[in-house]
Amino acid sequence: MEVIKKFYIAGKITGLEREQYVANFKEIEDAIKEREFVAINPTCLPEGLQHHEYMHICYGMIDIADAIYFQENWMSSAGAVMEYEYAKAKGKELFFNCLEEIGHGQDDIQQPNMSNL
Repeated sequence: MEVIKKFYIAGKITGLEREQYVANFKEIEDAIKEREFVAINPTCLPEGLQHHEYMHICYGMIDIADAIYFQENWMSSAGAVMEYEYAKAKGKELFFNCLEEIGHGQDDIQQPNMSNL
């Protein structure tokens, strides 16, 4: 059985209209699927949970992911920054707004400037 790489999608949700963040995540999900990988999209979660409850679930999603794709707006999201720290501590592959790099190793991926946080 072939193992397919799984990508968790991280980005800004809080503060955006639902239609906007769903569209942002869907665009990345579709691009990941086009490359024949599994996309783990947290916008599938139901509305109405508290932030810490979403984070608990998202950490579980990150745990099963092989890599994390961070959208361009991720640094303006407290939750996505928490996901970055968690994923980094877990040794996950990290990709930053670079769809063309999905499927390649992270060695050639520019790391974000965390001093802006």
